[in-house]
Amino acid sequence: MKKITAWLTAGLLALAGCSGGDKGAGSPDEIPSETPAPTVEIVQDPTEPLKDFSLLFQPQTDSFSFENFQGGTAPADLTVNMSRRMYGDSQVCSDVTDNKCTPYPVILQLISQANKSMQGGLCEGLAVLSLRLANDPITLASFQQVDNVAALVKEDPALLSELAYWYVTQFATEVQAEASSYLEKHPAQLAEILLRDFEAAENGDPSTGYTIGIYSNEGGHAVTPYRVEEVEGGYRIYIYDSNWPN
Repeated sequence: MKKITAWLTAGLLALAGCSGGDKGAGSPDEIPSETPAPTVEIVQDPTEPLKDFSLLFQPQTDSFSFENFQGGTAPADLTVNMSRRMYGDSQVCSDVTDNKCTPYPVILQLISQANKSMQGGLCEGLAVLSLRLANDPITLASFQQVDNVAALVKEDPALLSELAYWYVTQFATEVQAEASSYLEKHPAQLAEILLRDFEAAENGDPSTGYTIGIYSNEGGHAVTPYRVEEVEGGYRIYIYDSNWPN
């Protein structure tokens, strides 16, 4: 799961929470200032129809019906075993005896910081997991035997744990390295990336699976793009925003 970032990103656990105001635990003391976007001329052929591509994602059924909420406490929290799932025992455990992991001190620090960060909301987890479950009926049914994401009930420990897991993936080194590659791009260029990805998906190829990160001095938020429409002089991106369900 890759992340497009419109303006900026930072290091490990530097992304803000999912609600405005507080930067969220683990955020840098000083968020890098926004740099002017490069000038990009949008060239459209008037003889060609405007493009409009989308994923197989229906927000009425494929997004969560409950609102983004605060995590960081069980079961919506990062645990040692979840860290093992994400990074592997060799990076997490100084010793494993009878499947019991003795975590490295840096892992305990990671867990503490990640759980504090979740107190700002679990938007990244909601954005990513909704997209992953939308076309995976087997995994979806493994939670609550439902046939669409909107039918999932929030009060499910397994679901809450999974939301926390996908929230934390944004802090993985390889995810942040991928995100940083988009920092210098103009918003129109980001829209074109999504447009090409969604076009490929309509043609039967797998979508990369993007979330959009939005950052400012007031905080950060993640949303799920599922359709890009080319309009005169630009683009319109349709999103699922967990702060505004239904």
